[in-house]
Amino acid sequence: METPFEEWKFIEELAANQHDFIRTPVSADLCGTAIFGILLDYPVIYHYDMASFNGNMSGIPLNVYTAAAEFVKNAHDKQPLSAKLFSFSVPKALDGYNDSISPCALKSYIILNGEESAEEARGIFQEVLALNPGSLRALRALESTSNLLVSRWHFPMLNDERRNSLYRDAIDAALKSGVQSVLDIGTGTGFLSYLVWRSNPAGVYACEMNTTMYKIASEVLKKNNADVQLIPKKSTDLLIPDDLPERVDLVICEIFDAGLLGEGALETLSHAWENLINPSSNSRVIPSSADVFLALVESPDIAQSSCGKKTCLLKEEPYDSEVLSSLPRGFRILSTPTVILHLNFCDPEELVQIVKNGKKSLVDIELKVSGVPHAAVIWFDLHLNEHLTITTHPSDSGCWEQAIFPLGSIDPVLQGNVLTLAIDVCDYISVELASEPNPRLTPFPSPHLKVINDDLYLGQIQLELKQLLGDLNQGDIKILDLHDFPVAAIVLKECGLKSPCTVYTVETLCENVYGEDVKVISSEQAKQERANIVFHDPISKDGTLNPYVLSLLQQFPKETKFQPSHVEAWGYLFESQRLEEMSRLVSDERTLGYAVAEFLNRFSVSYHVDLHESTLPKLRCSDDFYICDIFPCLDYSGVDAITVTTSGSAVGIMVFFRLCYSSGLLCTKDVGHHWKHMCCLFPEPTKVVQGTQVGVLYKVSQGEIYLAIQ
Repeated sequence: METPFEEWKFIEELAANQHDFIRTPVSADLCGTAIFGILLDYPVIYHYDMASFNGNMSGIPLNVYTAAAEFVKNAHDKQPLSAKLFSFSVPKALDGYNDSISPCALKSYIILNGEESAEEARGIFQEVLALNPGSLRALRALESTSNLLVSRWHFPMLNDERRNSLYRDAIDAALKSGVQSVLDIGTGTGFLSYLVWRSNPAGVYACEMNTTMYKIASEVLKKNNADVQLIPKKSTDLLIPDDLPERVDLVICEIFDAGLLGEGALETLSHAWENLINPSSNSRVIPSSADVFLALVESPDIAQSSCGKKTCLLKEEPYDSEVLSSLPRGFRILSTPTVILHLNFCDPEELVQIVKNGKKSLVDIELKVSGVPHAAVIWFDLHLNEHLTITTHPSDSGCWEQAIFPLGSIDPVLQGNVLTLAIDVCDYISVELASEPNPRLTPFPSPHLKVINDDLYLGQIQLELKQLLGDLNQGDIKILDLHDFPVAAIVLKECGLKSPCTVYTVETLCENVYGEDVKVISSEQAKQERANIVFHDPISKDGTLNPYVLSLLQQFPKETKFQPSHVEAWGYLFESQRLEEMSRLVSDERTLGYAVAEFLNRFSVSYHVDLHESTLPKLRCSDDFYICDIFPCLDYSGVDAITVTTSGSAVGIMVFFRLCYSSGLLCTKDVGHHWKHMCCLFPEPTKVVQGTQVGVLYKVSQGEIYLAIQ
């Protein structure tokens, strides 16, 4: 049956009846209604020429859209976000129309220009799940919007009881000194405002520019009966007396990132002193000051993503951030930590000078230990007052990461030698070598460098290429590379493999083409080329499956030679307090009695990505167990019995993959690869007892994987 496209009117019928597809006229926008149809697993047919449609689809070009697993990618302020719809397979109900259906990618399915659009989308996905609770795509889409609306760092920050107690003590000390009115800038959940109100119930104001966080704070403050005047604005937009009746005596803020200033802290505080804070001697800011430390470090993991023999990092961000102690191959500090910057947040003139003119300096760093300084790393001491300090030092960083400034391809440096670094403080802190970079190095994005420096991975591709060239020693050999850059071509060149080879890559996959010996073709052309071998990486760098690649693979003829030839998903049960703290608010005790967990945990999700599996503090509760094949088959579901080897409170299942090649096997769990890891989380930690068996429910659908304990 064909269902015409009508705004919102057919949702209940979709849920109650089975239809083959939904038809949309060319003038119709793919809006909320289409989202429902797609996520309820109905293909949406988009006609180019509705006037010529007479019931016979022959010769009519069509696009068949299905939902991508990843609803939105990483967001940047003031940039629109787009969810992508990919269609690389023909629905079974339309198998008879293969010749007239043209699969393609729609790159602007829904544009999220702000938080309100994301909230609207989240509501749609919640309704879809109510209609179809088994839709894994709808669940992932919902969780993607949750990640977008509430940044994940809120969970570890609020779980850091030591940090919370230090802020409480600093606030109490300020209030005892005679402070009357307080403004909490960037209040988030309203926690710091609550601490002020608890000791000083009059004259407490808070502002929050994030619409979702403002709504959460409103609910939570009401739940806690805290009389805080909450203002849905950025602090630099506040006006007196429109928003505040008068200037305040105390500003509290925690608008700092791993590099201290990356959240616009200097501009915010400078504006506050000029426009919002009383110019009296008793006025102050919490935190009052900060000291920034720098040290040179050697780290194979940082090197893998930032430099190579003939390559260097293409800088797309001023710095990276990482918990140094989580790096799988560790790190060595090569120099004595040096204070490169002291900032007094209670000195308006100093803040104004830096905001207007910046602050540049050259710093000589002497190596106390010989080694290869792959990066400069900074951390800071945040002084809440003269007695209370929060540190982000690598050995005692609580919920904080450290800022990493890769120094590129650099030779070993002996003990006692000095490196000169250029420090620039403006909107953020930047650090780089004072010397000029090597112009002969080819710049690569960090994710590509990690692959290029993955010796085991490239070695496996080299083995497959040698075997292929040995088997096919004459004629033009066609190699199709489905990586996001032409890895096979780089391996051929670096290894000096001489053969009449043509390497193809797909335009919708490949981000960068290095060299002129690679042909870029469409996905349709790729399926028609009849390549001798197809290289692919179905695992994303963050440890999740790549639904785009997996969908594309399904459309090649069965006789196509793929490498890897098949991919298996494996996992193990584990307990981890650290991961629980990163994923959900453990209890209101962590927030000193502030009842916020109920509200914030609505935005927790059923998976966690970008994990360093080998260094995550954890207790394994089972041996590794096979889950299912991911490729060549995409859809699986079932229940398996798993034996518990160690009693504990299991928070989830760590997931890794085995890639099976003709001449070997690679496991994403092995240290040194370019993949990180993902885990599927349980809604609550689950008690498991040694020697017993638990049922693990698994579901794999269109590039998404879901695991739970039955």
